[in-house]
Amino acid sequence: MSPSSALQRSIDDCMEKQFEDYDDKFSELRQLILHNRGSGSFDCLPDILVRSVLTFLSQASKLKCSQSLECIRIVGVQRAASVAKTDTKLRRNLARMFQGQHDLDQFVVGEADARLSPDEAKAKEVEGMQKQYKKQWPQLLQRFRQGSASKDPTHVLQLLLETVDYIMTPIEAVDLYTTTTEVVGDGFSAVQEKKEVLVVVGITGAGKSVTCNWLAGRHIEKVADEDEDGEEEGTKLQVDDAKFAVGHDSFNSKTFPPTVIEVEDFILIDFPGSCDTSGIEIRIGMDIAFRRMVSRVKPAHVLALIPIESFMVGRGTVAKQQLSKLQRLLPTQGASLGAGMKADAKSASVWKIGVTKCDKDFAMKPKTLFKEAVELVKDFDECLVPHIFNLNELMFSGKASSREDLIKTLFREASTPEQNTLTEFWQRVKRVFGGDGDSGGIISDCLNPSDTEAFGRIFMSAEFEQAFIERDLEEIKRCSSFASDPATPTSGEHPTWESFSERIDAQVGELRKYTNTIIQDSKQLIDHGALSLERRCDAIKRLCGYKQCRLKLCFVEAEAQIMMSNLKNAVVLNGELHKSAMDLKRQGFFRDTDLKAVLDKYEQSCGKLTDNARSLGFTDTAALLAAVSDWAGAAAIVGGSVVGGTAWCSTTLPAFMAASGALSGGALTGLLGGGLILAVGAAIFLACEMASQLRAKGDQYSERMKDKLIMAFSALMEASDAATKHKVALGAITATLHSLEVPLRD
Repeated sequence: MSPSSALQRSIDDCMEKQFEDYDDKFSELRQLILHNRGSGSFDCLPDILVRSVLTFLSQASKLKCSQSLECIRIVGVQRAASVAKTDTKLRRNLARMFQGQHDLDQFVVGEADARLSPDEAKAKEVEGMQKQYKKQWPQLLQRFRQGSASKDPTHVLQLLLETVDYIMTPIEAVDLYTTTTEVVGDGFSAVQEKKEVLVVVGITGAGKSVTCNWLAGRHIEKVADEDEDGEEEGTKLQVDDAKFAVGHDSFNSKTFPPTVIEVEDFILIDFPGSCDTSGIEIRIGMDIAFRRMVSRVKPAHVLALIPIESFMVGRGTVAKQQLSKLQRLLPTQGASLGAGMKADAKSASVWKIGVTKCDKDFAMKPKTLFKEAVELVKDFDECLVPHIFNLNELMFSGKASSREDLIKTLFREASTPEQNTLTEFWQRVKRVFGGDGDSGGIISDCLNPSDTEAFGRIFMSAEFEQAFIERDLEEIKRCSSFASDPATPTSGEHPTWESFSERIDAQVGELRKYTNTIIQDSKQLIDHGALSLERRCDAIKRLCGYKQCRLKLCFVEAEAQIMMSNLKNAVVLNGELHKSAMDLKRQGFFRDTDLKAVLDKYEQSCGKLTDNARSLGFTDTAALLAAVSDWAGAAAIVGGSVVGGTAWCSTTLPAFMAASGALSGGALTGLLGGGLILAVGAAIFLACEMASQLRAKGDQYSERMKDKLIMAFSALMEASDAATKHKVALGAITATLHSLEVPLRD
């Protein structure tokens, strides 16, 4: 009988056997799985049996959750995800178990399925921090309290910024310098000396808190680990008088903010577990906060912890993912920085790797496992090999000097760059981010591509536009709301030509202000790398200030889409103005000479809009309309605000007019979302509704209407030119930002 057949028979028997309680069955099944670790036999098991095993393991209590996760990883996370794909309940249970784990995404299908859950423990931590530091983090508190993601882009931006600030607050509260007094001549002089900073990082469950307690001088001992019934289930580590909170399960980490304490003559930071996450905003915020911490405490002496099981599962896939993440955050010598450049000796970081849980009380054949771990690290990056060690072996060596020796080694050999030394690389960064400062010498891409892609989609939505519409809604109402004008039928009076003429002039004036603003924005973009959105939204400006290329690309792409929507609005209005002119001709309103002047201007405008479309790679304006219509909305950047728009394809603006000539409530809503380009058209169309009244007073109004239409066509061409040039400038900065991306390593 083959090993796989024997394993299948054993698991079948275990699953069918009647046990007194769940724990007995769990223990037997776990022993079967552990005994066959690394045999490859699980790949041959039928899906129906694997599904049965996974369903059983997913019912484990929180106390047994880590053991259950270990079993699932041995079976294979990818296999588990594949089997659970057609079983919604099982997939949800596995996603719940893997919450906070790096491979949670395996059990999440689509953004709607990326379910968050309330976390009252973290909510209480936020409340405690708010009281301690007299700060407020409302979006962060709401995320943990409600366990749901907001679709409001303003809240999303704020949540990311709050996450960075929340994590940085206890770090910024620590005094990094020791002040002493020296005798100088006949007086005294204060001398400041920077304290050394030791940072411990690692995934949740890697043993960070235990290690930090040991580094802080606390006594660590091994004790029997018992289940709910008092039965021994292995060994656990116990800390006497812990300074750092210890313990986790797959649902909660004991600490979300970093724990920062001063130990003797140095500062020790237990940085939050890299999988202690509650959504993309928090994951991104934690990575940014890590880089900010490194910049603040530079140089940082970093000890990265990786549990031995990470090297054992999936041929070391989990360990490689952790190493890849660490190398993105702290590029080692020879690591990619983007733009085809690699970190040299001066710009590289050096960090130590402590392998945890690698002794006979936690793993079988620990020496062999450690040798295999070293080989894996060597294959990943040979320069890391001198810096890997067995932390458990050191911690329980029995030598009183072990702790002091390790701390001295970390201070001597592990470090982060204090200044950026790659001039060419820094100059490229400055072209797209501006500014003269750096990030403690580390300014490379460190964010996860899947996180930033999901984050970016939020800003390609109608909700993003609406968030900006509300900022200057009153200004837009002033320019667009004809229904509230004293001269409109809503006040019981008949509209006059003068009222509409003034309104058209005001709209065109606003549109030209917009055009001038975009021209200035293009100059700022080219000269300083500053987006229009950065200049109009402080939150976006602050986020771009973190100099993360993937993060800024989110806003570059959103702004580029806004420019495309403006171009679309110009094309739509261009056609509608032509239709209005022809309608006026059919009503006998226009004199032939006036109509010809309007049509000549229309042809000129068509040519300009077509040229602009072609300069952006479209065959004509029809192709541009088709491309932009695939997006949900349109928008225009106007006088310091962003005004969302409704994309009209086949419906003409005059169709929105009420029979009385006034703008209906529905039309008003549409125009408020249409930006000033469409608002210009609304004023003209309403004036056109008066054609029959004006014609009765003579043909002098023909020339006046001609002038208004020509003025509108001219404003459209200017706006289209500005949006086109800005889109081209955005294309250039997009290419540079993409060049700075650091690809993920396998």
